[in-house]
Amino acid sequence: MQDGYSCHPKQRTPKACDRCHRQKLKCDTARPCILCVRACRKCETTTRRAPRRKGLRQNNASNTALRPKPAVTGSSPELVSPASTATTSDKHQLNTNTNTNSSTIDFARQVFNEQETGRILTGASLPGDVGTSNPGEQLWGLQQIKMPPTPVMLSLFDAYFHRVQWFIMLLVEPHFRNTAQDIISRDQWPRRELGSCMLLLAVAAIGLQSVLSDKDWTGYDQLRVHNIDPETLLQGFIAEIRLHLLDVLEDCQVEAVQIPLLLSSYYVFHNSPRLAWTVLGMSLRAAYALDMQNQDTSGTDLIMAETKSRCWNHLVVSDTFTSMVYGRPVSIDYAEVHQLRVLDDLTLPPGLFTSLPGATDNGNIGKGLFHVMKTEIYEIVRQTLLRFHRLRLGPTMEDKDLEAIASIVQYSDNALQSWRGNVPQILDFEFWRGEGWHRLSQEVQESTEAVKEQAETMFLQAALLQLTYDSALIQIHRSLLERRLRTAYKPVVDAINRSLVAATAAALRISQIPVHKFRKHFAGSFVSMQQFTAGVILCIQPTCLPFSPAALEAKAGVLKIIRASRTESHQNRIARHTEQLLTELLKVTNQREMACALGDNVSGRASKEIMFNGPSSAVPQACPPVVEAYGGRSSSIAPISTSQELSENGNGSWGENSECELSSNTATSLEYPSEYIFEQLDSTFGAFGESIFNMMPEDQNSSWNWGRTFP
Repeated sequence: MQDGYSCHPKQRTPKACDRCHRQKLKCDTARPCILCVRACRKCETTTRRAPRRKGLRQNNASNTALRPKPAVTGSSPELVSPASTATTSDKHQLNTNTNTNSSTIDFARQVFNEQETGRILTGASLPGDVGTSNPGEQLWGLQQIKMPPTPVMLSLFDAYFHRVQWFIMLLVEPHFRNTAQDIISRDQWPRRELGSCMLLLAVAAIGLQSVLSDKDWTGYDQLRVHNIDPETLLQGFIAEIRLHLLDVLEDCQVEAVQIPLLLSSYYVFHNSPRLAWTVLGMSLRAAYALDMQNQDTSGTDLIMAETKSRCWNHLVVSDTFTSMVYGRPVSIDYAEVHQLRVLDDLTLPPGLFTSLPGATDNGNIGKGLFHVMKTEIYEIVRQTLLRFHRLRLGPTMEDKDLEAIASIVQYSDNALQSWRGNVPQILDFEFWRGEGWHRLSQEVQESTEAVKEQAETMFLQAALLQLTYDSALIQIHRSLLERRLRTAYKPVVDAINRSLVAATAAALRISQIPVHKFRKHFAGSFVSMQQFTAGVILCIQPTCLPFSPAALEAKAGVLKIIRASRTESHQNRIARHTEQLLTELLKVTNQREMACALGDNVSGRASKEIMFNGPSSAVPQACPPVVEAYGGRSSSIAPISTSQELSENGNGSWGENSECELSSNTATSLEYPSEYIFEQLDSTFGAFGESIFNMMPEDQNSSWNWGRTFP
C-alpha cells in the first residue's frame, strides 16, 4: 500500500519503467505508466542500467554472516543478518537453476533486443495476453458488510499488532496505519485501492479472531456501543475478502501475497485446514510473480523492499509448516532467509533495550531477530524434507535406504544443534525460565505499558523459539521412527535408538511450555498443535519400558499436556481436540503397558531383528525384546528422570545438548519397542490425524503421518 500518486504530464519513452522491468510487468510507453498509477507507485525510468552479473546475489548472501553486526541506533535501518543454513555447493546449484529459467516472452525480448531497437516488443506476460482494462478511478464499495466505524477498526488493528504481529510478521506497522487511517474513513474507494482495502479487512479479521475468547479485551466496549456482534463481523470480513480475492490476485501486488497468507493462517487454526493448503498456494504463486525470492537491494523503495522480505520469510515458514503438517512435498525448492532491516517498528523501546542481556555485545537485537531465527529453523527442516524427497523411497526399503535416511537425520540434527548454539541469550528460553523473567519484570515495573508489553513479548518469543526448535527435532527424527522396516543392521538400529531418545527429550521439553501464557495470543493454537505431537511421541516410551522411570516421566509429560489442553479447551478448539485424543491414547497406552509388563518375555530375550508394523494384534502378548546393538549387548539408554512442573520462574536445562539424566535408583537398560507397538500407533494415530485435520495422510511410508509438527 502506497501513498496516493499525484498526476504529472504524460511523457513517452521506448523503455519499460524500472518497476515494470524489475517485476516483468506489462508496461506502456506513456509516463507515468498505467500499472504504476494503479499501484500508486512512483514511475521512474533510468537512462542506463548496470549489467547484471551472475552470482552477485549469491555472493552477497553467502558473505552475510561474515559482515560485522552493526549497532542499533534509533531508527536506522540496519540489517538483521541470518545465518547460512545450506552448503555453498547447494546454494550455487540452486541459484543456477533459478537464474537460467525465463519465460517465453522474456526470451523473445532478448532476441528482439529492446534497448537496441529503441522500442518495447510487447507488454504481454504470455502469447495471447491482451491485458486488462485499467479500472483507474472507478469507484466500488463493500458488498457483504459495511465498513465498521473507525474506533472499531483501530481497536482491531491494535489487537493484531499486539497479539499477532510478533508471531506472524508481514506488515510495516507505521506505514500500514498511515494508509489505513485514510481508507477506513470512507465507504467507497477507487478500484486501484482494492488490494489495500482487502488487506485492512484481513488484518482486522485476524485481530478479531485473536480476541474472540478474551472477555477482558477493551475493544468490546466499542462493539457494544455500535451494536456489532463480533462473530457476525468476523464472518462478514472473511466473506468480503473471498468475494474479491481473485481480483486481488489479478492485480498481483504485494497484497496478493499478504492476504492469502493471513487467510491461510486463519483457516489452518480456526476454520478449514483443507482450504488453508490451497489458499497458501495462491500466496506462493503471487510471490514468485513479484520476484520476492530475490531480495530487493536497490534501495529505491525501502518500505516495499522490507515488506517483501518479511512476506518471503514467512512464506518459507508457512510452506515448510504445511508440508510437515499435511505430509506433502514442499512447494519452494530454493529459498534464502532474507535479511531484515531494523526499521522503526522493529526497534526495541529504550527503557527495555538497556535491561536486556547481550544488548551491548549484540547490536542486532530487535523485534525482527526472532522472525529471522525462526525462519532459519524452518529452512533446515525444508532442506531435510527436500533431501528425503530426492531419495524416491518405495513401500519397501533396504538397509542402504535406511542408512541414507539415518545419514540425513544426523546431518539435519547437527545443523539444528549448530543453530541452537548461536541463539542469543535474549531468545534463550533457558535464561527466561530461570532468573531472567523475574529480573526483567522487576526492572520494568515502573516503565510504560509499551515497555511491559514488549518484555512479555520477548518472553513469548523465546518460549516459541524453543518450541519450534524441539518440534523440528521431532519432525526430523520421526522419519526413522515411523517407517515400515525390518532390519538387524547395526548402524540403522543405533540411529533409531538415538532418534527415539532425541524425540522423547524434545517432547518432554515441549510438555513443559507454559501454554497459559499464550492464551490471549494468536499463537496459542500453534502451541497446542505442537503439544499434541509431543504427546504422541511420549506415548511410545511406556510400552518400551513398562513402569520404568522413563515410562513414568513420559506419562507425566502426557498428563501435563492433557491438563494444559483442558485448561485452554474452552477457547481453543485445537486444545480441546488435543485433550480428547491424548486422553484416549493414554488409556490405550496404559493397557498396552500393563499387558507388556505381564507378558511371557519379561526377561527380555535378545532379538536379531527389529520390526515395525508387524502382525496385527490388539494387545501385545510379550514384552518388547532387547535390540542387539552397541557391540552385541543390549543398548543402554539412560531412562529419563522425572522433572518438576514448570513454574513461571522454574529452573531446568533447556540447552541444545541437554541429555536425559540417569536415575539414581535404577540402571535398567532401555528395551526397544516390540514388533507390535508401531502397528498400534499406526491404527490409533492415523485415525486421529484424519479426525483433527479432516484429510488423509499422503506419505506412503508413514501410517500415522498427521502427527507432524508445524513453523
